[in-house]
Amino acid sequence: MEAILSNTALAIGIMVGLGFLGLGIGVGILGGRVAEAVGRNPETKNDVVHSVMTILIITAVFLSPLRNTPVKYSTTVTDD
Repeated sequence: MEAILSNTALAIGIMVGLGFLGLGIGVGILGGRVAEAVGRNPETKNDVVHSVMTILIITAVFLSPLRNTPVKYSTTVTDD
């Protein structure tokens, strides 16, 4: 039973880690594109930065419930 719980916890950790890895890569690509856009057209800096900050704030709001979610496992074993 404990092996199943530990493997489940490992699988959840890998899935969440890969999800955040993808998010980090996406934000990095977004930042690179923003720098490229501002470099090409400096007059639009305020509009571009405002749009990117809005996207990042919305992303942070959606991810904030994941930070404080406790994981509870039941260790009671029932013999049926």
